[in-house]
Amino acid sequence: MSTPDELLTRLRTSTPAGVVVTASDIHRRAAFDFDDLQFTNDYDSLQAYARSKLATIAFTLELADRLEDAEITANCFHPGFVPSTNLFRDAPLRTRLMVPTQQEGA
Repeated sequence: MSTPDELLTRLRTSTPAGVVVTASDIHRRAAFDFDDLQFTNDYDSLQAYARSKLATIAFTLELADRLEDAEITANCFHPGFVPSTNLFRDAPLRTRLMVPTQQEGA
């Protein structure tokens, strides 16, 4: 496994170069309670997932800013709702019925 410095060196010597990060549209549902960032009160798995995806997007934006002078792009994308995850398993029935199968999504 490469270290971050090794990866950055490889990116700088490649052209074009970029980093792609998987995010999710669920980030729009993220709500931060700055007094309880660790969810010590009322843990909510969907809210935790939404927060993690919002943090992923913030990371990608910061990475893009830091790599701009090196002409290395950083982007994130939303792959859609993937029915093979625990998030899907725990979703309400009405949500599960509206989601396309993996084959339909492909």
